[in-house]
Amino acid sequence: MELGDFFIPTPQRPRTGYPHHPRDAEKLAAVAELVGAESGSGIVYCATRKAVEQVAESLRLSHPDRAVVAYHAGMTPEQRSRSQKAWTQQPCCVAVATNAFGMGINKPDVRFVIHYNFPGTLEAYYQEAGRAGRDGRPARCTVLVSARDRFTQQYFIDRIGQDNPDADPALVASLKRRAEAKLEQMIRYTRTTTCRRRFILDYFGDPAQVQGCGCDLCGGEAPTAAPAAMSEPTRLLIRQALATVARISLKGSFGLGTAAETLVGARSERVARWGFDALGTFGLLRGVSLRQAIAMLHRLVDSGLLASRSIRIGDGEASVVELTPAGVEVMQDRQPPPLGLADVAPARRAERQRREPRRRRRVGQPAAPPAVELSQEALARFERLRAARAALASAEGLPPFIVAHDKQLRQWAARQPRSLDELAQTHGFGEGRARKYGPKLLEALEG
Repeated sequence: MELGDFFIPTPQRPRTGYPHHPRDAEKLAAVAELVGAESGSGIVYCATRKAVEQVAESLRLSHPDRAVVAYHAGMTPEQRSRSQKAWTQQPCCVAVATNAFGMGINKPDVRFVIHYNFPGTLEAYYQEAGRAGRDGRPARCTVLVSARDRFTQQYFIDRIGQDNPDADPALVASLKRRAEAKLEQMIRYTRTTTCRRRFILDYFGDPAQVQGCGCDLCGGEAPTAAPAAMSEPTRLLIRQALATVARISLKGSFGLGTAAETLVGARSERVARWGFDALGTFGLLRGVSLRQAIAMLHRLVDSGLLASRSIRIGDGEASVVELTPAGVEVMQDRQPPPLGLADVAPARRAERQRREPRRRRRVGQPAAPPAVELSQEALARFERLRAARAALASAEGLPPFIVAHDKQLRQWAARQPRSLDELAQTHGFGEGRARKYGPKLLEALEG
């Protein structure tokens, strides 16, 4: 479970990052700590009646000096009315409630909103978080995230249509798909590593620039620029790339590499064997390198339109790619792609050649230095590195050179780096790949 903060309105106060609370007892302790840190009124939102009662009782025990009221649909109208009146009129009162609480209420001095369970949509979160800080003073909004919250929301989605046995099955299925797509976006919000305010603005299609954001990922240090407007060709490209993944998935489970080969028009044995060269999108990115196509697909994964998962193959595992519910919505043009993908279209080779000066080797200029000469022991290390690289690439459905080039493997075989920092200093490798692939590579070096 993770703890994340999102503050409204500006200016906002920076807070801590992501401590972990894997069990309910620790989650309750986190709520108690957050409530204790704020002296004003607040709301703790829960997904179920049971959670409301549990959290309210816990807060009464941990904060006997604070007024704590519960509010959910299982209470009588008189009980709900008393709770709402107490919260409205008493200073420093805390309401623990399901999502029905707060509708039509405009209490200006709410200092915090805590989501004990994350809601099923960003629309719901934005509305509920927006009940804090309406007096213009800083307020704190916190989401407590655990894996079980997803199952709770999925339970609500699965119940769509059950109250109406005469409902059109096609309509029910459509409503469930849309709800699942919105849930995926909410989960992406909790997992994002970039500005949370920027994420919400992108979701609602707002290109405004973020100034002085105080979310836990920004801390008010710098403005967050709005992404460029998305062109219609880019929107079409994203939909076609998603359609390519959807079509190859009809024939089995394939990784990003196969989708990228299809998009760039590669005449590989795999593409030919499965007939992907007959798809309408085969060669859609002709003139784009395979590496660029894979990078573009990774952006679609990061944006929540595609998902990568591991499957068991024999004694090992492989990574396969598939559409998410949000990806289906975008592919079928029922939702626009996230604005953060405005620059996702890779430059084709001809475009790069126009933009970049051609590098020619002068007459008499020596060619690139030869590959590192390896001793017998170093050759053995090189082969172990190649085997480790092949396993890492296979697990993610990537070509081996995406993990590391032969030239890099030869350098490591000769120099025998001992740490991730040493690997990261290798030209063209970097810290990201060192963290991701380095442990297995170092293990291969040790033999």
